[in-house]
Amino acid sequence: MTAHQANSVSAIICNYNYGGFIRETLDSLARQTHRPERLIIVDDGSDDASPRVIDDFIAASGDLFAHCHFIRNPANAGKLACINHALPVLETKFVIILDSDDFIPEHAIETLLASLVNARKAVPEIGFVYSDSHLVDEHGEIIGRGRSAEWSLKLLATHSYIPECALTLSAALKQAGPFDETIRVATKHHKWMRIARAGWIGRYIPEPLFFYRMHDANMSGIGRSVLAEDDDSGRKDRLLSGYWRIAETNEAAPD
Repeated sequence: MTAHQANSVSAIICNYNYGGFIRETLDSLARQTHRPERLIIVDDGSDDASPRVIDDFIAASGDLFAHCHFIRNPANAGKLACINHALPVLETKFVIILDSDDFIPEHAIETLLASLVNARKAVPEIGFVYSDSHLVDEHGEIIGRGRSAEWSLKLLATHSYIPECALTLSAALKQAGPFDETIRVATKHHKWMRIARAGWIGRYIPEPLFFYRMHDANMSGIGRSVLAEDDDSGRKDRLLSGYWRIAETNEAAPD
């Protein structure tokens, strides 16, 4: 196994009617200093231009990615259904899940990967690394910083503070899945709770390593909340856990 194969990464992008944003998301993956080997795009029954934008990107990407998988759900089934549909073609050691209205700086995967690989040398139970984010408006202009928190099982039981965009050991994601597709709100919290229950722990990087887009159509509703706040400075830090709901399930954090 080569060093590249040992550190191979897949990117999963779940999309629903974000045709106006997804090209920037995909372009940011193409520009990575550690580019994903596999690109897995799941369109969740979009009725906008998303499929055409995705097809055009794949056609133009050439051999930038070793494999491109475009999965089209016939009807909207939700974020967790999209992740479940991506799991059978997830064959790399690591994976990053990126919402189709967000994007990442060119060094993001390289930075996250180095952190996760080094952390697992000392603590093999570390299954994912996550970070802060730049909050950006509809046009990609930075309007603030979204902060996460140090890993804590106790905190995870009561707060959704881990963003979707994190680099994860594929084995951890597969072990926790398949995820409950009836959950349509607080999906990321459900996912991280399932991963924690499987015995994996996280590592926090207090650095903004993705651009989290705030707009009226954010699935979580965070965009409407942030944009409605009165912020004279335009650069206010925000704790992300104050905006994300926790999953209403029987999942409980391990002791």
